Amino acid sequence: MSLWKLLTAAYNSAGAYVKIRADASTSSLQTIDYEHHEMHAGSHYFIKTFLEETGGNGATNYFAFTTPDSDLQIHAKARLAPDVDTEINIYEDAETTGGTPVAGMNNCRCSTNVAQLAAVAAPTVVDPGTLMWAARTGGGKLAVGVAPGLTYEIIAKRNTTYLFEIVKRTTADLIIDIDFYWYEHTPHNT
Repeated sequence: MSLWKLLTAAYNSAGAYVKIRADASTSSLQTIDYEHHEMHAGSHYFIKTFLEETGGNGATNYFAFTTPDSDLQIHAKARLAPDVDTEINIYEDAETTGGTPVAGMNNCRCSTNVAQLAAVAAPTVVDPGTLMWAARTGGGKLAVGVAPGLTYEIIAKRNTTYLFEIVKRTTADLIIDIDFYWYEHTPHNT
């Protein structure tokens, strides 16, 4: 096997040789990151919505996400961008009941895969669990100085409910833009 073939060789999960492609004009290797790979595999999902809150200072809204009780790992990110002063808390090991189911959409629109992560809006909170992330922010999605959410990936615990608490800290009306996205990965022992 030539040196070039060795340098551009890769092997798929079945151990079969597959060629790594190089761009015709720049000769750069064509690659995608792993999260993008999960999109092509039909294992990447998103929830894109917004919330409008006209209640007074302290008005609180909740979203809950429960991971499956399986070997499937949920790798998640979230972006929450309020337009007024808002406290955002994420709790782990929450206990909730009820709520309105929210379906995760598959990024690969030709895939028939369905998300195993269960999401609900407006659940009843029995126990919020352990606070794992907190922020107080406001000013909209593109405002200078805003830290809009959990923009780094977390790998969620198995069979666990995560509670997102959104607390308005002003009398002004709140609109919060919500981006929640994740991929579902089953680790392979090598």
